[in-house]
Amino acid sequence: MKLKVGYAPQAKLSWINPTLEESRRKSIAALEALGAEVVAGPLLTSDEGAMELADEFRRQQVDVMVFHYLTFPLGSMTPILAQRVGVPAILWSAPEPPFDGGRLKANSFCASNMNCHALTKLHHPYGFVFGTPETAAADLARHFRVAACIKRLRTARLGVVGSRVPGFYTSAFNEMELRRRLGVEIQFIDLLEIVHTAEHLSQEKADAAYAHITKDAGCGGCATEEQLRKAARLYASFVEYKNKLKLDGFAVKCWPQFGDIYGIAVCSTVGQLTNDGMVASCEGDVYGAVAMLILQELTGMAPFYCDLISFEDAANVGVGWHCGAAPISLCAEGCTSKLGLHSVMDGGNIKGVTHDFPLKPGPVTFTQFGEDADGDYRFLIAGGEGLETRLALPGNPLRIRFEAPLPTLVETIIEGGFSHHYTVGYADLKADLKLLCKWLGIKPVLV
Repeated sequence: MKLKVGYAPQAKLSWINPTLEESRRKSIAALEALGAEVVAGPLLTSDEGAMELADEFRRQQVDVMVFHYLTFPLGSMTPILAQRVGVPAILWSAPEPPFDGGRLKANSFCASNMNCHALTKLHHPYGFVFGTPETAAADLARHFRVAACIKRLRTARLGVVGSRVPGFYTSAFNEMELRRRLGVEIQFIDLLEIVHTAEHLSQEKADAAYAHITKDAGCGGCATEEQLRKAARLYASFVEYKNKLKLDGFAVKCWPQFGDIYGIAVCSTVGQLTNDGMVASCEGDVYGAVAMLILQELTGMAPFYCDLISFEDAANVGVGWHCGAAPISLCAEGCTSKLGLHSVMDGGNIKGVTHDFPLKPGPVTFTQFGEDADGDYRFLIAGGEGLETRLALPGNPLRIRFEAPLPTLVETIIEGGFSHHYTVGYADLKADLKLLCKWLGIKPVLV
């Protein structure tokens, strides 16, 4: 679904000059070049014009507005558009033309300065970009990514399979607050529904799922043929429910019942779902699935869901790991995923199926979305670099050299009472996530 952008160029009648219309046309073209559907307004110079454009933006249901200050405008037009349309706004200012001894030609930055004050007083979400259509493109693209992410969240549906696992209060969540604040809708699915569907699939669907889950992974990880066949049916069952309920992802109660009732671990299935664009978190963690959805939307890549398990103090490195549910697209180059046995379940190395491989290196952002002690939403954000990692233990490890000192990260986590589940996106997303938090009213905790 394309992002729909409302473009509102503004000026003051006493500042009109022949260059403004050409600037307006070039700016519209620049916005369209970023892949947006642009609902473009005329050059606004009056409250009446702002009211008419607000009506058009509402009719067209724009997702975000761009207030482009071609010159200093009337201070009343931006608040009119903000309040009447009610979507986030991007304040766009251009560099001042060279001084030549005559009057001030644009005063564009001052316009953003004036209107950021008004929007702050109105508690209206906004962002700011500065530059020409060419130099501001990357910053505009970031704002559009965040707007597109919020648009997706507003209609997202997650399936909770089972509930949280025993004793994991870290996986508790507030269903209606999540829906009110972010728009994410929850559909509850019983574990027995998934198992029943898996066991009653047609042989044709089961065989197709088997071919799919084994095509990019080696079968030399000790999982038996029977376990692999059961994993294939399990994957196909999740896909059936994804299609039936029009879901964007899952939060899965992965233990103990799947191993007890169905006879295998659900890890490889969780990883395969995430790899195929259906984010899936472990241990019934709904907020983890929401964070995965956000990172997937911002990067266009599968995210990694993990615990933080160990530290290399001298190198400022922490190790993110989980038991074998990482998406295979994140496998380190030169390594092959092995469909193996769970290293912990039922004493370890008894039941499959897990994906065992180290994760690839690259720029990463280490995050967690959840609640503070008072139930308010917060987002932990820590930049870092994923390093080459060997498979020193079964499952999926990733060594991360953090930008912040390890003691600072650890103190933030422990003193802040954060959950032990984290999500990792393969990009530097600090600026994106800070903006997303600002627009959604979430507290960013940048380490």
